[in-house]
Amino acid sequence: VANSRLKQSVPPFLHNTLQASNSLRPCEMVRGPAAVSACLVCCLLWPADASRGEKRTAAPSPLALGRSLAREGITPGALRAPPSALLQEDAPGYAELTDRLRSSIVRIQNIETLVNWFEPYGESPEAGAVGTGFAAELVTEEGRVPSKAQEDPVFVTNAHVVRNAHTVKIQFPAVGQEEFDGFVPVIYEDHDLAVVKLVDPGPFLQYLKQMHASLRPLPIRKHEEIMGQTVAAIGFPLGSSTLKLSTGVIAGTEFMEGKTVFQCTAPISPGNSGGPLLVLGDLVSGSNKEAQEMRVVGVNFAATTARMAENVNYVIPAVHVEQILRKFQSLEAKADRQANSGPHAVTLESLAERKPPGQQQPRLSHVTMKLAPIGALPVHASPALYAFGGCKEGVFISTVSKRSALYNAQPRVEEMSFLTAVDGVGIDGFGMGRVKGSFLDDPVPFQTLMQIMESAEHPVELTTCKDAKTTKHVVSMVFRPEYEPGIRMVTEPHFDPSAVDYEVFADVTVMQLSQNHIYMLMEAGAVPPSYGRWLLEDNEESPRLVVSKVQAGSYASTVLQAGMIVTSVNGHNASTLAEFREHFEPSDGLWRLGTERGSLLVVSFAESFAMQLAGVQQGRRYLLTPAVLQAAQKHGLVAGADQQQSTMKLAGLFSQMLNDAYAQGQASTQKHGGEGGGGAGGEKSKGGGKPAGGNEGALPKGVSMRAYRPSFPDKKSDKAVTSIDFAFGSRASASAASLEEPFSQPPHDAQPRKTRARTLL
Repeated sequence: VANSRLKQSVPPFLHNTLQASNSLRPCEMVRGPAAVSACLVCCLLWPADASRGEKRTAAPSPLALGRSLAREGITPGALRAPPSALLQEDAPGYAELTDRLRSSIVRIQNIETLVNWFEPYGESPEAGAVGTGFAAELVTEEGRVPSKAQEDPVFVTNAHVVRNAHTVKIQFPAVGQEEFDGFVPVIYEDHDLAVVKLVDPGPFLQYLKQMHASLRPLPIRKHEEIMGQTVAAIGFPLGSSTLKLSTGVIAGTEFMEGKTVFQCTAPISPGNSGGPLLVLGDLVSGSNKEAQEMRVVGVNFAATTARMAENVNYVIPAVHVEQILRKFQSLEAKADRQANSGPHAVTLESLAERKPPGQQQPRLSHVTMKLAPIGALPVHASPALYAFGGCKEGVFISTVSKRSALYNAQPRVEEMSFLTAVDGVGIDGFGMGRVKGSFLDDPVPFQTLMQIMESAEHPVELTTCKDAKTTKHVVSMVFRPEYEPGIRMVTEPHFDPSAVDYEVFADVTVMQLSQNHIYMLMEAGAVPPSYGRWLLEDNEESPRLVVSKVQAGSYASTVLQAGMIVTSVNGHNASTLAEFREHFEPSDGLWRLGTERGSLLVVSFAESFAMQLAGVQQGRRYLLTPAVLQAAQKHGLVAGADQQQSTMKLAGLFSQMLNDAYAQGQASTQKHGGEGGGGAGGEKSKGGGKPAGGNEGALPKGVSMRAYRPSFPDKKSDKAVTSIDFAFGSRASASAASLEEPFSQPPHDAQPRKTRARTLL
C-alpha cells in the first residue's frame, strides 16, 4: 500500500502507533501480533464510509473503544494473543483435528524381495519400507465405495509404498502396534496410487471392538481447491510409530513426470508418503455435517530434494483417488457376478486364476491399472503454422505413435493436425486448457485433461482441425496389450516372473532386455552413453535379448561382456527367449551366439552341454534352464524307475558326449586348417561348404577353436569348479531325477542369505 493510501485508510487514533518511526516504511512499522491487533481494531472501529473517502476527525474515547471490543467478544488481552489462539477460541484446534484423524490413518509396512537383474538366480536379499495410508470411501450420487467400509475397509496409499511387496503389514497406531496382514488388489503406477485391503478383516474388527475404537473412512468427493487454502498433512515421517501433523497452504500446481499435481507448503518427510492432505477450513467452518467433513485434497507423495528449495512438496489430486476406487469397485462387481453364476464361490482374490472354479487355489489378486499412452508430439503453434495448416487455434500435433491412444482413436487422430479441444475444453497454441473449478483454475496440459475423467474406462472426446476441416474423435484411455513396448520397465517382478526369466549356457546368462537393465548399466558406467539409444521409442518397440552375465575367467569372458545385445543363436535370429530356446541346439555341433556389434561366441555344444549337466548334478539347479531341460529330454536324459540305472545311463552319456566333442574338435581343426571353410561336425548342404540347417558356417574368420572347459560358480567358496567327478556311486541320490525339478529355484547350497533393510517412503 502506498503511503498516501495508508494514511487515508488508517484511523486517526492509530496514527501515533503506526508512525513510531518516520524512517520506517509502512510495511515495516508494525509486525507480528501487533500488526494483527491493529488490523482487528481497524476492521472493528473504522466506519464503512471510510472507503468512500470520508475521514473520522476524532479518536474514540477509551470507554467507547472498550465497549466496541466487548460487543465483538474480544477482550483487550486477546489483542496481545497470537493469531492461532484467536482461531482456537471459535473453532476446533489442531489437537481436535489430530484426534479426529487418528481413527482414519494407518501405518503400512512392506517387505519385498530384491531382484538381481544380472544374476536372477543369485542372492535375493529382502528390503522393508514404511509409509502411510488412510481409510477411504468414495462419495458418489449412486452411493459410497466401498459400500461396506466398516466391515471390510479399504485403504489408499502410494504405489511406491507397496510396490512389489510380497508381505504387507497394516498397523492402527491410534489403538496400538498390533500388525495385520494386508494385500494390494489394485496398483495405479501412472499416478502413484494403490489400494490396500486386509487379508482377513475379522481379527482387525475384533481388535477394534476389544479396544473400544472405530475406524473412520475419509470421504473422497468432488470439491474446488483454492490457492492459499490452509491444509494439513498427516502421517508417519521418518517411520515414526506415532502420528504427526504439519500445516501449510496450497501453493499452486506443477506438471511433472507426465502428470499435473498440487504443490503445498505443509512439510512432509520420508514416511509421509501415502498420507492424505486435508483442507483445514472444512473443520473450522460450516454448521452442517457435510461442511464440517474433512475433505481430502489429495495424497502426499514427494518432496523436492533440490538444494535451495524450501517447503516444496507435491500432492496427487483426489480425482485420481476416485479413479482407482472406481476400478476397485468394478473388480469387486465382476467378482460378485462370477460368484453368483455358478455353484463355486469366486472372490476378488481368485479372479486371476485360470483354472475352473472347483480347482482354484486360494490366491490374493493383484491388478495393475494403466492408462493408454497418449503418443503425441505437440509443437507450439505460430501464426505461420496456423496458415500452413489452414486452422486458427489449437496445438500442432507433429507425430502420432502407433502404440498410442490417439492412433487407435475413432477416427484416428492424424499427424500434422491441430488439437483444438478435449472434452469441450479449448486448447491454446501451447497445448494448455483451463477447467473451471479444477487445478486452481490454472492452465494445464492437454495430456492432463485426457486423464481426469471420473473413471479410466470413460472415453474422451477430442476435437481436431486439419486443412480447415474439424473432426471429432472418441479416445479410449484403457491400456491395451499392444501398447506394451518390447523393451519395458518392470516395476513388480514379484508379480511378473517372466520378467526375470533367463537362460544359461557356456558361462553366458541371457535375459530379456528391460529398461531396468539399461538404467542400471548406464548408472554404473558399464556401457557407453550411446547405450541409451535403446530407450528411444523406435528402438524400444521390438524385444531384445541381452547378455546379463559372463562368468569371469571363462573363454566366453574374452569374447562377450554384460550389456551386449544378442541378435542370433546358431545362425538364427533371436530377439526373445522363446526364439532362443527354439534354436538352442545346433545342427552342426557348434553352438554360436552373435551380438549386435558383431561379436561371436563359438563353443562345442556337446562338451558345454555335458559340463552344464554335470553342474546340475553337483546341485546347481539354476543351470537346468528350459532350453537345457528340453535338450536333455530329447537325448533321453530323463529319470527312470530305477534310480541307479538312470544314474549309470547319465554317466555313460556324459562320457560319450565328451568323446564326441573331442572328435568334433579334431575334425573341425583339420577341416579349417586344410580347406579354410565349410562346416565342422555336420553334413554339408548341396549348395557347397555350408553346414546343414541353414547356418552360415561354423567358424568365421578370426575365430579359432581351443581346448575349452566351462566353469561354474561355486556359491560356497566363490571359486570356479573346473573338474567333474563321474564316480556317481556314493552320490546316487543326485541322479538324473533332479533334472525334472523346477528350474526356476536356485540350488540348495546357493540359497540366498536373507537380509532386511528398512526404507522410509
